[in-house]
Amino acid sequence: MVTRRVAGVPLGWDWAIGLGARETTEVARQIAAFLVALHAADISCVVGDLPEVHPTAQADTQSLRRRFPRLVDYGRAASVTRWCDWVDGVLGGPAPSEVFVHGDLHGYNQVWDSASASLLAVVDFEESGVADRHFDFRYLPSNARRPELVLAVMDAYERLSGQRLAIERVMAWHILTALGDALWRTEAGVALPGGGTATTYVDLLEVVLAQLNLG
Repeated sequence: MVTRRVAGVPLGWDWAIGLGARETTEVARQIAAFLVALHAADISCVVGDLPEVHPTAQADTQSLRRRFPRLVDYGRAASVTRWCDWVDGVLGGPAPSEVFVHGDLHGYNQVWDSASASLLAVVDFEESGVADRHFDFRYLPSNARRPELVLAVMDAYERLSGQRLAIERVMAWHILTALGDALWRTEAGVALPGGGTATTYVDLLEVVLAQLNLG
């Protein structure tokens, strides 16, 4: 597959944590506008005769309960088990309608002009398929130090689409994504993004969930 080359930077941690209030609002609006357009796509037209793909997070609660505790101390293992129970409760409830999702919308699959805070391109649609719309928000809580960005994207999305979102579902997918990423990378001996560890991933989740009064 050959695509046009676009010069820009990703929505990386270093840039995202330095965004001011106005920039955060603008970045959030552009991410939301992309997602609203993508989620409105007719699944049957996009998929056509291809097999329907349902993207999944990096781990499920069963594998996290079984394998993650050996990577951290007792207290953090207890937190992970408690979060898994919470995730099961959130995602086990009534499921919202499914839409066509990008599936892997982390910051390094976005190309930005940081000077103007303009979204130039979204890349890597390899994981695209049919899923809960909240699935496409799962990386946002780790893009910044505090949850303002994910909340701003959700607010813009709701205003543009008229669809209500639930922060509980976003964070449930985020927990499976973040802990799943830490799990497979640690077990495989692959460095975690930003030089973190399984322990620091648990600690960061603890902070974000507390800021949102969740979990």
